[in-house]
Parts: sequence; C-alpha cells; structure tokens
Amino acid sequence: MEGNTANKDRWVDLITKEELELSMDENSTAVIYELTFASFVPVGIIPLSIYVWDYLGAIKCSLFVWSSMLTSIDFLIIGVLKSKVNQKGFFRGVLKTLALGAIAALVSYYVED
Repeated sequence: MEGNTANKDRWVDLITKEELELSMDENSTAVIYELTFASFVPVGIIPLSIYVWDYLGAIKCSLFVWSSMLTSIDFLIIGVLKSKVNQKGFFRGVLKTLALGAIAALVSYYVED
C-alpha cells in the first residue's frame, strides 16, 4: 500500500482528478487566483460605500449599523454563489457563510478594542 501513497504529489493529483473529479493545471490555478482577487474588490467596497456616501454628503444614520447590514448582504450573496458553485444545500451554504462571516467580524471587532 505504501507504493501507492508514497509520492504525495501523485496521490493528491489522483484524489483530485478521480475522486473529486477536478482538474488543476497551471492555467486554471492562475485564473482562480485572479478571479479571487477580482472578487475581493467589489465585495470589500460595498460595506465601505456608506462611509463614502457620508463623506460626500452627511447622512443622518448610524454608519456602523448600515455597514454591518451591507456586510451581511455581502455574506448572503457569497453564500448563495458558493451554494450554486459547490452544488450543496442552498440554506445550509448561505447560513454557514453568514455565520462564519459574523464570527470573523465579531472577532476582528473585539480584537481591535
């Protein structure tokens, strides 16, 4: 059995291609990196947009609350897209993404203080 698993790169390649039915070549890896980076820009701008809007013309609302709501909407959209791409349960994917985002936001908020 050791002969089949001794070469870790070959083993990971085999599992990726045959068990998970995925193919990773250099071109697809680069595209994945570029798409990931490109997706962080608009997703990161959305929660900050309320602060830009306030800067351009003072608005009468709690900027933190609005930013939090926009962040939640971001996470909901990401959860929907993740569920579609992964072909997993819709509600489970959305709730999991929203919960992980909320936990990360709470940790970063309290670490900041």
